Amino acid sequence: MKTAKSDRWFYSAFFGSATTGPLGTIVALKVLSVGGTVIQYGVIASVATLATVIASIFWGILIDEVNERWLVLGISYFGVMASLIGMYSSTTLFNLAFSYVVASFFQAAAGPASNVLIMQLTTKDGWSKAFGRYNAFSSAGVVFGYVVSSIFSTFFSLNSVILILSPFCAISTALVFVTLRGVSTPPIERRALALNRTSFISRLLSNPTFFLHLPRKEDLKGFVRMLRTSFNRETPLLYLSLFVFNFSSGIFNTAFNPSLVKKGLENGVVLGVNLFVMVVQTLSMRIAGRPSKKEELSAVRRGLAFRMLGYVATSLSIYFLASYELAIAVGLSFALSGGYAYSLIYVSMFSLVFDSLQMERQGGMLGIVSALSGVGVFLGSLVSGYLAFYAGYTVTDLVAAVFLGVVYYLLRSFKE
Repeated sequence: MKTAKSDRWFYSAFFGSATTGPLGTIVALKVLSVGGTVIQYGVIASVATLATVIASIFWGILIDEVNERWLVLGISYFGVMASLIGMYSSTTLFNLAFSYVVASFFQAAAGPASNVLIMQLTTKDGWSKAFGRYNAFSSAGVVFGYVVSSIFSTFFSLNSVILILSPFCAISTALVFVTLRGVSTPPIERRALALNRTSFISRLLSNPTFFLHLPRKEDLKGFVRMLRTSFNRETPLLYLSLFVFNFSSGIFNTAFNPSLVKKGLENGVVLGVNLFVMVVQTLSMRIAGRPSKKEELSAVRRGLAFRMLGYVATSLSIYFLASYELAIAVGLSFALSGGYAYSLIYVSMFSLVFDSLQMERQGGMLGIVSALSGVGVFLGSLVSGYLAFYAGYTVTDLVAAVFLGVVYYLLRSFKE
């Protein structure tokens, strides 16, 4: 029986994330550089989100059907690499958008495949350490990708940066095939991801759309009944909070980079701002850890307050500042909202979701959560482009902050 060569395959997460981490920012800059509008970018971002939701279902079914989960992981990296080559050779906005959507589709396969592989190749008492180590490689890769992108975009075109990032996914593909090919492991169902808190949170942090199966009509009816029943009301309100939170994030995140371009910041500076935010987010995830069960709700509320403050500070900076003063101000404000606050909200909120899942209805309710999260980001990105184009970026950021206030309101009645 062939076994994995230690955990050297974790390095594939580093190089894969180095490619995909800065990709959304690069696409935003690329769309605007070829004459596209923020509306067009908003549409592209929303379609990419939709592709990710569909991909989560498709790759999940495939992973359930095959034993060679390592092959799905290799296909994911290879597909992203091929998409980047298509993006590099794109001559029209449509081709660029299509390549990005395809990249998003393949990228979505890496999360579920790697999570199941970790659980297959590691003893249960070592899952927590393995997930932490794997996520550390992934986060470091995102930071490295932004470093490379911000440096090279200062001297070369965005097309050249895309070409430079492509080989990283080739390295990831090769690492998967060299270290995991032919590995024989005990079978484990994807459902086990939702039975362990560490694996569950790790999976949703990498991609908040996770379907054990598609929500059925009975699941939707049950969700509506829960809204009407005061005894179970906190659970559906938590799920609605996730929807509104993702809607707000879609609005803010989609408009953020175009707003900096609109104010005249260079590509390298925009990528540098995002690099700073990712460093703060990575350190926050490592330092903050996971709050205790009795502190989860207060951590979510505290994170929402910080995130609202960051959104408002960003909107004011966009309105009043310019040049490098703007870069510093939005870097700090976005680091607060997208870095520190993000780690507080997501880790704590997904812990609350884990506690809310009933064993007999686990798959259906998790499907509801994933559908609401995906639709939230999809609608937020779509609305963001039109809102920024017609009302301005300052108004767009303030609207996103208002919806965070709605989330805070929805959670007001929750008990610790």
